[in-house]
Amino acid sequence: MAYALHLDIALWDLAVVIPVSFVVQLLPVSVGGFGVRETFFSYYFHRIGQPIEDAILLSLVAQALLMLFSLSGLAIYIWRQRHATPSRVQI
Repeated sequence: MAYALHLDIALWDLAVVIPVSFVVQLLPVSVGGFGVRETFFSYYFHRIGQPIEDAILLSLVAQALLMLFSLSGLAIYIWRQRHATPSRVQI
């Protein structure tokens, strides 16, 4: 995703920031980890000399894609519920 956004960040830095951000966003100080994740990304990107705007962009786009894929799963679930065949009971 960072490549698609044309961000100049090394793969090794992403290998550190992504897993640690998953753990940090589990802290019970915000709803869904919003704000906590962006703060962590901003801090880490600042430490490696990258713009904070890139950090926030990467964090929010990643979260938006995750939400989009989750909603597509919801659409499939609802479609399957409406088009389910009635189950037959065998005696």
